[in-house]
Formats: sequence, structure tokens, C-alpha cells
Amino acid sequence: MFKLTGAAFLRSDGQSEIGFALFSTPSANFQYVAETDNYFRIRQFVPIIDTDAFRIVSVASTDEFNVGQAVPIPSISKTLGFIVEGVGAYINAFDMLSEEPDPLFRLELAAVVGSGSEAVLPLLREVRGAFFQNTNIGATWLEIEEKTRGASEVYWISLDQSAERELAEELGSLGVENVHDALYWLRLTSRFRSQSWIKVWSFARSMQPLSKELRDVSAAWLNSVYSDHTAVTALKSPVFVTVLLFACELSTTKRELDELYDLIDELYQEEPDILQLLVNSKVSHRSLVQTFIDHGDFVAAEHADYWALMKGYGKAERRLADKRRGIDG
Repeated sequence: MFKLTGAAFLRSDGQSEIGFALFSTPSANFQYVAETDNYFRIRQFVPIIDTDAFRIVSVASTDEFNVGQAVPIPSISKTLGFIVEGVGAYINAFDMLSEEPDPLFRLELAAVVGSGSEAVLPLLREVRGAFFQNTNIGATWLEIEEKTRGASEVYWISLDQSAERELAEELGSLGVENVHDALYWLRLTSRFRSQSWIKVWSFARSMQPLSKELRDVSAAWLNSVYSDHTAVTALKSPVFVTVLLFACELSTTKRELDELYDLIDELYQEEPDILQLLVNSKVSHRSLVQTFIDHGDFVAAEHADYWALMKGYGKAERRLADKRRGIDG
């Protein structure tokens, strides 16, 4: 697990700027940055050696992150002050943040939310006027940006389409043409260890992100392939963590939670930080705590409640105490 410890910014005196998050781990003295995919999910943590050129701001946070989670994005803005949030916060607050007077901040924001050329080109012209004292250099910079912007977008789009075409061809070779085919293919235990399983699973999730049937398939897969792992290797596996969080997030009934309890308990016994990972995701902390209470594991319930309190979920300890008094009585 990597702890969020700070943020780095390029401009020493910027009043509005988007930077990148810094992380640390107890096992090393380095600071780390997160390498992400196109959807801002963490792929790996990379040490950053030279931070002298950056403006470093410390973050008082107990939040920890693992591979597969959305990377936090720090910013300084007059509208929101200093914040560290996920990309979703920027998309939701885009209209408000785009009113910031600093054109470079708005250009950074446009990059985060994936704005197209029609929105970016006017910002480029504003940045030229605000940040280039030498008009010739500014004009050259703008010309390069305008000429390469379209090519850059075509490049990224072509990469995405190429990947989609390759995936479609692979799925077609497996007989998977739609989400019904995918769920049938995934359900067979003989395919649980196929290298194509996660690709078919990702396709099914993209088509039906709230599918209870996919949740059931995911739970069966987790309980089966966990025998190939230790707690440490399981939590370091982006595939395992992604499927685990999905299954837990969609587990809302006692049956569904009990189906995953033994797995979560084994992970917890070896790596107690699994509870922080679950609480920091979209998993219902109330359901998680209740599941531990139902199985008589009050230590784990208190541990989960602790992380819930740190996350700001309210009087979780009072709820736990009430439950314990009810059982004791």
C-alpha cells in the first residue's frame, strides 16, 4: 500500500495549477508518482528522485492507494483552494473550475477531462498571450501546437480504436459477440485461469457495470483463483484487486457478503490494510462492518470502522458499540 503524502507543482508561484500526487511506502525512502492508464487508474508506482524543480506541498492524509485504483489529482485554485481529488471531481466541477482566470490552469483542466480541439485551441491562444513575453516565440509555439493538436488527437484515437479492434477480434474468436455470450463464457470454471478471462470480464463489465450475474461470476472466480496466490501477491495483482472491488461493491445482500467473507477474512488476517482499500472504494462500509459482526469478528469490525471514521463516514463506532451491546444483552 502506498500512502498519499503530498503534491508537486511546476510553477513556484502559481495561484491556479493542476499537479501530480506524491506517495510513499514504509519499505523505501523514495517518493513515488503513479503511472496510470488512459482512465487514470494506477498501473504502477514509480520512484521520483529529483524533486528540486517542483513546488512540493505536503498533504495531511491517511489515505492509501493500490494498483487499480483511480489516481488522486491535486490542484490549487481560487475556487476550491488546495484539493486532492480523483478525476471524477474535476469532471463534475468542470463548469465551475473553467471559470478560473488563469488560462494555463484551464488548459491543464481541459487535458484532465479530455476536451477536444474546439475547446483547447482558444485556450492555447490565451496561454500564448499570457505567458510569452517574446511574441515571435509565442507565435511559433502556438503554430506548432495548432498544427500538431489534430495529429495528436488522431494518434490517441487510433490507438484506442486499434486496441478495441484487437479486443473485438479476440472476443470473436472465443465466440463472444455480446454480453450474454460473455457471461456464459465466464461462467465455466474450466476457463477461470485462461489469459482471456479478464478481457472477456472487462467487456462484460463495460456493457453491464451493475450486473448481479457478473458479480456472482466474479465472486466464484475470486474464490477459485485465490488458491494461486498469497494475500500479498493477490493484493499486488491489478486484475485480482479490480475484480475484488467490483464484486464487493455489488454485494448488497447477506448471501453475497457471506460468499466473499472467507476470502476477505483470509486477506485481512495476512494484510490488515485490505480493509482500508475496501473502505476507500465504493464498498459499503456499513455492510462490511455488519458482515464481520455477523461472523463474531469484532476486532476486524472495529478496524473497518476505524478506516470509515478516518474517511469521514460519521459515528461508525457508536453503531458498532450499539450492536455489541445488543448482542451482549
